[in-house]
Amino acid sequence: MASYIIILRHPIWDKRKDKPLKETYEQIFRIFSLLRKHFKNIDIIFSSPTKRCLFLAKAISIKFNTKIIKTSLLKERNEGIYKFFGEKAEKFLEFKSKNSHYCEYKPFLGESVISVFKRTKKFIEKYLKNLKYKNVVIVTHYTNILSFYSIFTKKDIKYVWDYEDFLEKGSIGFLIENLDFRKIKFVRA
Repeated sequence: MASYIIILRHPIWDKRKDKPLKETYEQIFRIFSLLRKHFKNIDIIFSSPTKRCLFLAKAISIKFNTKIIKTSLLKERNEGIYKFFGEKAEKFLEFKSKNSHYCEYKPFLGESVISVFKRTKKFIEKYLKNLKYKNVVIVTHYTNILSFYSIFTKKDIKYVWDYEDFLEKGSIGFLIENLDFRKIKFVRA
């Protein structure tokens, strides 16, 4: 019988008010539909500690009667000083991140893409290396998902940005069957 790791990106969220939007519930419903279609049960959920990730993790936990493990190893990239500058800063950071020599770029009081990559590796070592669960859900953020993809496929983190359009908020990043990373399937809810 196959086992799966299902990696989800958090749903769309009102960052200013730090609460869900109408679209958040629609995305969660689509994710439920997809999960129910493919999985009879979910054995465990790992989640970033941010509200938008926990919101989705708790909804899945209730639906599948599953335990959540909250871990800071899945938290989003610390944008440092740029978090105070809004959308323009986000676009700048995205531009910097997409240029391979900027994966080491660390904003003042923030962290680099490489730092997130290293945290993701620690998560894998701690929680997935000797996996005893059959169906695992991970709820996390954009850079973390790209880090998972880079690690699982052994592709350099500097060159995985091709999948960014696929990873819109509230989407399933990918499914990994039997920890065989050649069997990665990209799925969109």
